[in-house]
Amino acid sequence: MMNKLLLLLSMIAFNVVVTRSQVSGILRLNAVDQGVVLSPDLPGGTVYKFDGGGAREAIINKVNDTYYMFYDGAGPNGGLWRACLSKSTDLIHWIKSGPMLNPGVEEHPSGSNVEYKDWTSATSPWVYTENGQWYMYYLGSDTENGGIPGFGYNTLLAKSANISGPWTKLNGETGKSKDVCFVTKPGTWLNLTTSPGHVMQNPKWSGEGDVVNKKYLMFFSGSGNGDGTVRRSIGIARTNDLNTADAYNASQPNFWSIDATPIVPATEDIENSSIYYEPTNGYYFLFTNHIFNNAYTNAIWVYWTKDIDRWNVNDKAVVVDINNNSWAKGAIGMPTVVAKDSTTLALVFDGCVGTSSSHLDRKIGLVYLSLPLQIPTSLGSIANDDNKSITYTGSWTNDHVMSGAYNDDTHYSNVKNNYAEFAFSGTEVSWIGEKVWNRGFADVYIDNILDTTIDCYNPTSIRQQVLYKKTKLSNTFHKIKIVVKGQKNNASSDCYIDVDAIRYLAVVDTLTSNINKTIDNPVENISVSSDKIHITFNFDNSNNFIEANIFNIYGRKVKAILNKNYCGRYEASINKMNSGVYILSINIDRKNITSQKFIIN
Repeated sequence: MMNKLLLLLSMIAFNVVVTRSQVSGILRLNAVDQGVVLSPDLPGGTVYKFDGGGAREAIINKVNDTYYMFYDGAGPNGGLWRACLSKSTDLIHWIKSGPMLNPGVEEHPSGSNVEYKDWTSATSPWVYTENGQWYMYYLGSDTENGGIPGFGYNTLLAKSANISGPWTKLNGETGKSKDVCFVTKPGTWLNLTTSPGHVMQNPKWSGEGDVVNKKYLMFFSGSGNGDGTVRRSIGIARTNDLNTADAYNASQPNFWSIDATPIVPATEDIENSSIYYEPTNGYYFLFTNHIFNNAYTNAIWVYWTKDIDRWNVNDKAVVVDINNNSWAKGAIGMPTVVAKDSTTLALVFDGCVGTSSSHLDRKIGLVYLSLPLQIPTSLGSIANDDNKSITYTGSWTNDHVMSGAYNDDTHYSNVKNNYAEFAFSGTEVSWIGEKVWNRGFADVYIDNILDTTIDCYNPTSIRQQVLYKKTKLSNTFHKIKIVVKGQKNNASSDCYIDVDAIRYLAVVDTLTSNINKTIDNPVENISVSSDKIHITFNFDNSNNFIEANIFNIYGRKVKAILNKNYCGRYEASINKMNSGVYILSINIDRKNITSQKFIIN
């Protein structure tokens, strides 16, 4: 038994890339804040009557050396919203061109919202050009609620010979007033809304005559309330003709075809999409919004994949939230990206200055990311504050709606001698928490020996901070204990401390977000859901004899996956085991052994 354990550990140390995707929580891409670059006009401004109530949902494009940013303009009191355009040559200084689209009620005053599905709003335009023709897919709403476009959302089409317009709406043509690109589907994940998103040519399309892959893809936003709560995600719509549209109530409509399921489960609660392809590593990066507590968008996330049709819910990272931008500390809205040059990716987003989450009074901000984009990596494993391995003694408050915290939740207490403990095996441990005006002192113990006292006070809130870090521990079992000291400095208003997460690292841990399959390593992905472990293999060679088993850290086999001759892709879904460290061992033709370590929290 011990010899087998040593063999497995030696394989881990020298021949393993470990997936990060099973960790409950997400990584970060480094985004460099550039501040606000576009604000609504003040009274008397040229476009005040169109965007005086807010500028939001910025969609950026680049043609030659000019940036074209469409954005949603709200009137001074909300109400009717419309797509506006602004231009720049440096991404910092913008010249507004005014409205590009107007709501249907203004264009067809004798019509109705039954006929025109952009009656109160014509916004969020995603554009695509081909053969000298520009296609604009925009969001139309036929109702408004308190000055905000109301459900349901629809995707409509306009066209122009130039990105600057003028734009001609399809529903303005004779007999096409009801035309939309696709509609909601009762009884599905998108029974409430369908709104436009990033449009691109399908990289799998092989040319005219391809009967399997449609030429164009749209990564649209959808929402539904099948479980009683509004849930949102991104879906893929497909077509061979960019002009595809039909009456929303047609009996046999000619719409874009919509995949049956979203790219990730709607429980992710995301909306909006902007895709960047990184040629140096073959990854597609999809930037999107996260919805906080079913209330407002509070962060920009990114997902990545090499297969445009297959996205892993766990392969994601935070790009922008309240912790890494200087001005938006509440709502953080729709992101879009464009390459500034060969070394910089520009990302624009909307938000409210301060902590407001209002749909109105928004501005447009800018961050830069370094190119080429790399899959974010992290050393170590993370236990979220609600992980059962963290034990709390005394009275602690479990806050499930802490925007900007790791996993949007935390535990906190101000009662003297209350403490949290976490046992782990490794060489390094970090305590993650918040520094803010009501925080006090905490005593930190390692293996029951007081190591230091931490002052958690800061005059303003900064979350997901490394409050304490201990390195160079022996690679064995340890325990960290965090104790409320019940004391504070004179500037603090209270003695609270919080536990947001614990990060720990073992010598054998080398964590990345995705496994690149090689000849010797047939594992493409390992992910852990709430009750299952999902493993994807690709055995490219001829019909080899495959033995694939899972061992615990003590060398005992706990799951058998494969024991037969096999060739090609193999997907396994097995019941989740208890928390711990496990080794997936693959024996090919009883002689070529590879292994993969993964962690279940």
